[in-house]
Amino acid sequence: MLLNPQTVIINSSSHPYYDFVITTFTFAVQITFLMTKKLLKTLFTTFIISTILNTAITCIYYSITQKNTEYDYKTMLQMISSGVFLLNIILLLMVLPVLFFSLPHIRSSIPMRILLYFAGPVVFLITASLMHLGPINRLFYLETGVVFILVHSVLYFTSIKKIV
Repeated sequence: MLLNPQTVIINSSSHPYYDFVITTFTFAVQITFLMTKKLLKTLFTTFIISTILNTAITCIYYSITQKNTEYDYKTMLQMISSGVFLLNIILLLMVLPVLFFSLPHIRSSIPMRILLYFAGPVVFLITASLMHLGPINRLFYLETGVVFILVHSVLYFTSIKKIV
């Protein structure tokens, strides 16, 4: 829903530039709102695709490595899904600075855009590799981060380039 600049009533007889300022401000608010909406849609698409891919990859890895053992696959599927979901929530929260793209001075700076877009997942990968985890858990964390970055990158180069 676009805002109508005529909804703001100002006595323009005293200041002739009010109409121009109000129209410009209204246009800037519309662009910011539309960009934020598109960015949120892109972030949640990244979250959903990454969660599905991570769950599938981890389940395939689990079924290959635990082929000859008597583990209950239904229980492991629930554990894998919940772990992937929580890690992807953490990654989603770490990429929320992307919403600053709606600010013109950030949108115009390519290094700032790349920093805001990819810093969160890169910090997640660095933290996961430096944490004292078992080898399987470290692999699980790193795989989740790499898949998230890949999906995030693909969506950046397809949809964000259109926005910015």
